[in-house]
Amino acid sequence: MKDVQNFIDTRNINIKKVGVKTVSYPISLRDRSRVRQHTVATANMYANLQHNCKGTHMSRFVEVLNKYHGDFDTSRIPEILKAMKDRLGAEASHLDLTFPYFTTGVVSPCTEREKDYPQKKYYCTLHGSLEKDADVRLTVQVPISFTFGSEHAVSCRWGVADVAVAFRNFYWLEDIIALAEAGIDEASKAVQSSHEPKLTAELLCRAICSQLRPVRELRSYTVTVHNLSDACATFASARG
Repeated sequence: MKDVQNFIDTRNINIKKVGVKTVSYPISLRDRSRVRQHTVATANMYANLQHNCKGTHMSRFVEVLNKYHGDFDTSRIPEILKAMKDRLGAEASHLDLTFPYFTTGVVSPCTEREKDYPQKKYYCTLHGSLEKDADVRLTVQVPISFTFGSEHAVSCRWGVADVAVAFRNFYWLEDIIALAEAGIDEASKAVQSSHEPKLTAELLCRAICSQLRPVRELRSYTVTVHNLSDACATFASARG
């Protein structure tokens, strides 16, 4: 059978990204309390297509993933990106992995055993790109909820904070979540003590950024806070 995808194309048009989307794949991550956490990611894989190439075999993207089956870890993303470039003969490769991550969050002083307090789910996305150097970033979606009332407390979903970071050195995913939630708690207390007139996306964004700014392990960060409780959604974004 002829390999039509390897035929020469003479139209001189580069395609920036070509690939496969929404591929379900099992991955493992470092977990501070349990050593390893296994979850299922949704993978999007892309590569550039040079102007003189007619096409690419989409199955080669999945072949690269299958090569790492059973021995996959997010720390190997630069290696996977290089394997994609080599296998497809591309100048650049890209990989997005979206997955749920479960953690108990901050330990409560009144909880004696870790198993006694509930697991919380956070949606995370790892973005990896490789042209000359690998660029790997992590985005964590942190829900923003508040409890009102004392006798009959009601929990209200206010919005969500998207915290995107690039690492200088290894840093626990749990600690990124803890810093974001510490910023949310700080902003909430400022409103409750009347130091701030109203809880706003701007207030929350600055509070989370102030928690992330001293962390030397982070090369950069971007925080975007979305308020979903108003008639129209509002947001604030900052980076450092």
